[in-house]
Amino acid sequence: MVGAVGRLLLILGLGCSTALGRDAAYLQELLRAARDGHLAERPEWHTLVHYRSGLWGPGVTSLIDDPAFFLARGGKTDPEAELSATLSAFFDRPPSGAEPARCRFPARYAWLKETLGFDPKRLPEPRCARFEEWLATLKPAAISLIFASAYLNNPASLFGHTFLRIDAEGSADLLAHAASYAAKTDQERGVVFALKGLFGGYPGRFSVLPYYRKVKDYGDIENRDLWEYRLDLSSAETLRLLQHLWELQNVYADYFFLDENCAYQLLLLLEAARPSLKLVDRFRGWVIPADTVRAVATTPGLLKAVKFRPARSTVILSRLAAADPHSREIAEALAAGRLSPEAAALGEFSPEARASTLELAIDLAEYRAAVDPDQAEPLKPRLFGLLQARNRLDVPPQPPNIRVPERRPDQGHASARWRIGGGVAPGGGFFQLEYRPAYHDLLDPERGYRRGSQIQVFDTALRVFPEAGKVQLQRFEFLGVVSLAPWNHSLSPLSWKAGIGAARRYLDGHNAALVGRFDPGAGLSYDFGGHTLAYALAEGAVEVADAFRYGVAVGLGPSVGVYHDFSACWRGALAARWLHYWLGGPSQSAEWRLEQRISLSDRDALYLQVSDRREGGHDFWEGMAAWQIYF
Repeated sequence: MVGAVGRLLLILGLGCSTALGRDAAYLQELLRAARDGHLAERPEWHTLVHYRSGLWGPGVTSLIDDPAFFLARGGKTDPEAELSATLSAFFDRPPSGAEPARCRFPARYAWLKETLGFDPKRLPEPRCARFEEWLATLKPAAISLIFASAYLNNPASLFGHTFLRIDAEGSADLLAHAASYAAKTDQERGVVFALKGLFGGYPGRFSVLPYYRKVKDYGDIENRDLWEYRLDLSSAETLRLLQHLWELQNVYADYFFLDENCAYQLLLLLEAARPSLKLVDRFRGWVIPADTVRAVATTPGLLKAVKFRPARSTVILSRLAAADPHSREIAEALAAGRLSPEAAALGEFSPEARASTLELAIDLAEYRAAVDPDQAEPLKPRLFGLLQARNRLDVPPQPPNIRVPERRPDQGHASARWRIGGGVAPGGGFFQLEYRPAYHDLLDPERGYRRGSQIQVFDTALRVFPEAGKVQLQRFEFLGVVSLAPWNHSLSPLSWKAGIGAARRYLDGHNAALVGRFDPGAGLSYDFGGHTLAYALAEGAVEVADAFRYGVAVGLGPSVGVYHDFSACWRGALAARWLHYWLGGPSQSAEWRLEQRISLSDRDALYLQVSDRREGGHDFWEGMAAWQIYF
């Protein structure tokens, strides 16, 4: 019996020895060399484990929140312990069916091997079949940073979205793969969605998908133009980026809309490829995708080429602009099924015009199927008939002449803005200081931004009345969104707005009270020739203040306005709104506002504003001039 037990213990001992499979002396040499070289303090190591300095006190904390990413128990906050555990894990032989640590963390292994000069005889390098197969599938030849313009119908995409495209050798762009970091929201929306997104309530994960799926989602369904920035990375840098991406694919980090978002995590990937970039250090407090694209584009030696990929709606608008009224009418009838592809009306056109009209009809039908899933199935037979009719024409494709925007997203004005000025109000002369950390309003220079869009976060104005010795909060806008999508017969988009915050109102005929506000609205807008954008909305107002009879006032009424570009640097706006109140507040209020912005350079502008508000039979005039600085 004792002999049997002894043999069992001997077998188990051999098994444990095989599982460890380590050269203990060599491991100690490496650990000593790592300590002597202070590798745990090196920026390359901090980038690979996503360590960032804490806001409060000394030390660092990893942005990754998944325990599976760390090999040391305290690895999230202890770079030295994580590095030692990583080196030790390279000597371990994993249980049957599990991956070696070298294969789970190929970027860590590659950097430590290069830095410490691993001896392959004392630390054999196992084959990583899964990672090698993944690389063979990708066939990486280059990396592109992709910027998808803002999608105002989704709060998570208000500022645009960035992801990477892994371009395959010898393949078309659409056959490449896309690496994206996004929050897993389980389709939640509303206030809960916004709060959880702001305070890290969703896990963010990396995923790798075919690029054509991203183009379909962004360009066809959400109608977002794509900008493709080809990066000038060497093959070794591309490999390092993909090694680190492999490490991140199956772990999560808490996602924050304003800082630890898609843009921020991609910067860390680029730093893993080229540690000297130090892109993340440029951002403190919040990270906006357009700003990170600007950081990449202005880094010497990083940007190779830029390509514009228009959304389907952009293509349709270009086709509509080029078509004559009769062709547009025929294409609309074909897309709606009121006219057959074999109709005699098409015979009146030349072969080229017929092909162009059919292509416009196909684009319209595909657009409607993409944006409205309920129409997708009924549209299939109609779309098939249109495609057949187009294929029977022995005419080459008739692509529209799409005008590439004058400026790319990275060439627009910076997203943060100071405004410093003064003026006259019912309370006397005043000085005003305004600060907006993000991002763009309708009066700002439009180049590089989506036409007709406004997204402002934490826009704050302080007003000082020197004669009265008074300082007051004049305005605070937590979030203000406006989407003036110009109407046309074929696409017929809805224009809308929503804002939440606080502003001053003259409720008692003299004193300006701070009133909490929620301002929704919806209607139509129209573009007159590219220089003038007019709108008409039905607006609501829910206002909260102690001065109201029930503490709340609810109003409804129309608003109209027009924005006009007098020149490339001068934009003016005139707006008016009338509200009737059914609850709590004055019976009605009316206001109009005239604003102008005259750009002095790409970084600053002169702002002028005159307004009048009528409350309770009293008029309250106000005027201001200010200097605004973008940074």
